[in-house]
Amino acid sequence: PAGPPRLVVDSLKIVGGASAGDIKRRMAAAEATIRACVARDPSLKAGAQAVVKVVVDGDGFFGEPEVSGDAGLGRCAAAAVKGARLDRRPDTGDIRVIVPLRLEAP
Repeated sequence: PAGPPRLVVDSLKIVGGASAGDIKRRMAAAEATIRACVARDPSLKAGAQAVVKVVVDGDGFFGEPEVSGDAGLGRCAAAAVKGARLDRRPDTGDIRVIVPLRLEAP
């Protein structure tokens, strides 16, 4: 058996006043959680795609994610980012983060 599909996180889109580096570091940390979820869910197959949109508030907390696309992959991603927090407060108010995800054959 080939194993679980490989998670690919395409380019993040960040709209707002936080350092892109802070957001990317937090999302990189969430990737391990998403990969583990994908590995545990045999229903997730290569070709699945999802987009997760989340707002980071002025205190740096990630809010309730909005998911479109594959429900299973979206569920894994939403669980990984919900309630996460940036290491420092954003420079300005809310920040919108859009995270496109897909699964490829291992």
